[in-house]
Parts: sequence; structure tokens; C-alpha cells
Amino acid sequence: MDGDVAEVEAGGKGDFHYAESPDTLYPPAKVGPCSTRWGRSATRNTKLIARKTPGHTKGCTTWTFKVEDGGKRTTWL
Repeated sequence: MDGDVAEVEAGGKGDFHYAESPDTLYPPAKVGPCSTRWGRSATRNTKLIARKTPGHTKGCTTWTFKVEDGGKRTTWL
């Protein structure tokens, strides 16, 4: 999500918890278009729904999807 763009593009150097540990840094990556609150992505027959749930990071994302089990549809995290 949008809250983590700067962090990913900086390779982890601005992380509030891990920036002081060089072994946790990674190569900076350019982030493409992202959502500000929620988004959807289709993977084969599964539709994933991204929900912004800040907590661990500013842009923390929870993914949900629907499944059918025994004829009953349920949403999973």
C-alpha cells in the first residue's frame, strides 16, 4: 500500500525498527501503482482483496479472499 512506498524505494533505510541493522537492508526497488485504501488482484480463479491495515508498517496490507467449503462461502484472511 501507499504507506510503504518510500520505505521500499529506500531499501529499508527508513524503517523505524530495522534501519540500524545493516543485515536487514535490501536493494531499493521501484514501486509501481499502488492503492491508498484497498485494491483487487485476480490470480487464476481466486480474487484477492487488499485492505490497508496499518500496524506493523504504515502501509501494512491484509489480503482476503472467498472460498467455498461444502457449499458454504466464507471470507478468509
